[in-house]
Amino acid sequence: MSRRAKIIFVISTVVFVIVLSSSIQRENNRKANLKAINDHFQQKFELDEDLKNQYDDEFKVKVGKDKYIVTLKNQKVVSAEKE
Repeated sequence: MSRRAKIIFVISTVVFVIVLSSSIQRENNRKANLKAINDHFQQKFELDEDLKNQYDDEFKVKVGKDKYIVTLKNQKVVSAEKE
């Protein structure tokens, strides 16, 4: 392989690893947020269908017949406001 091809290969591999690790970290944070919501309500809950793939710190959650807007910070529930 030429030197230029090796450099391109190494740079591509580094970028791929960065994107992959970022994606994994985001998904792990989302799972930790969902666990925090579960620990807060201590019962089964459903996420709003439109926001199932969200990665921010605000979730629309349905617990029983009640709907809540849950705000999290550092994987802890800061507020759970009834809609």
